[in-house]
Amino acid sequence: MFVAKISKIYYRAVLPGAFAILTIFIIISLITPGAIGQSTRPLSTRERYETMPFGVGSIVIPMDYKQNDTIRGFGLVHALLRNETPCYRLIGTPDPFIVTESYPQGSNYSGGPIVISNFNLTDIQPVLDVFPSVTTHNITELFISTRVYKIENPTKVLVIGIASGAADGTQSSFSDGLLSDMKIPHETMAVSHLNWRIFDLGSPNPLEEHDLFIFEDPGADGEMTYDMKEAIKTATINGKNFIFIGKAMRDLTNIYPGSISTKTLNEKIDYTATFHHTEESPSQYSGPALFNVTSSKVVAMTPGYEDLEPMLYAEDFGGLVLFASYFRYGKGLVEMFSFLPNEQTGEMRELATIFLGNRFVQAPPTPLQPPPPLGANGLPMPTGTVPPPPPPPPPPPPSVPMATTIPAQYLFAGFAGVALGDRLKSKVKPKIGVRHKIKVRA
Repeated sequence: MFVAKISKIYYRAVLPGAFAILTIFIIISLITPGAIGQSTRPLSTRERYETMPFGVGSIVIPMDYKQNDTIRGFGLVHALLRNETPCYRLIGTPDPFIVTESYPQGSNYSGGPIVISNFNLTDIQPVLDVFPSVTTHNITELFISTRVYKIENPTKVLVIGIASGAADGTQSSFSDGLLSDMKIPHETMAVSHLNWRIFDLGSPNPLEEHDLFIFEDPGADGEMTYDMKEAIKTATINGKNFIFIGKAMRDLTNIYPGSISTKTLNEKIDYTATFHHTEESPSQYSGPALFNVTSSKVVAMTPGYEDLEPMLYAEDFGGLVLFASYFRYGKGLVEMFSFLPNEQTGEMRELATIFLGNRFVQAPPTPLQPPPPLGANGLPMPTGTVPPPPPPPPPPPPSVPMATTIPAQYLFAGFAGVALGDRLKSKVKPKIGVRHKIKVRA
């Protein structure tokens, strides 16, 4: 009976407090960002540029009005990269001022011109001969650029369509035709085939073999498997780049939740859209700022990630319709088009080819460099300096041995004793002394 009373007192006195603490912890976990079990977006960095001189004899490939064939200009760059000839893109703005044989007084080269330097003409002349329509200018005066985007390897492109009657299981797409016109080697694949290849241990993984993946409208139309979405997300973190067009943006919002919102339109709408230069490689372009664009039936809308970069947009539905935009995710870049390139005409069609061409000659992700070591004065040391080893840690101070653990039975016994003492005190009535008066008779 006595033991039962102690247990009853312990549950009444101790457990309510424990449950209260546990409840507070659960509430904090639910409302605190980055709580247990909650994934966070991986950190990302902007493009890195170098400062380089370009001497007399270098070749510049214009990417503005000076270029006779912009489409095949990207093909020439890709062919040079396949020929192991590094290419250097000059990222504007501001536009670089270059003196060439064609412009002896010098001129601004806008749109992200590409320079070839320190080459052997015997090696690159056969490549130049394959693209006779592409304009090239010879540089005649030394200049230095502080925004050089170095590209050393050709981009391996995979165009992802849907199953149709084609022999390779894909539909005819704008990206496929554009790459063929640029003479850029690439591969096409149906969504179902991509899903099978990713998880077939006996086949090469396309996410490892390629650098750029273009999901043509409608893509998987939001019906990707969980494993496929996780595989694409991991590939993006590791530096792979993706483009989602039209209805394929439903796949994008499922892979990267919170990146962007989408709106489904009952019909395609004509807009006057504004071009915005982000001063990075995806938005390199020289021309008018306003475009007549026909939307796809699924469009990207704000809000989304705070660092999402719009390149072509219009106002509607109380926000911005983002016709061309991108964001970074880990080391990779994700781009989206709220229009179908094959349905555009005139200047808008040309802009679509440039947006895609910019990604066909992208540079690989730059690994993050550790910060330079600091000297004794607290200033960064010169590059290549080996910092001195850190001093050994001081010895620990002497300490007195202390008990670090309390047996559980004693702990519970203490809780029960305290609770029992409080309960007993509440039941014992204190004795109060009474002084009686003694009457004395006279």
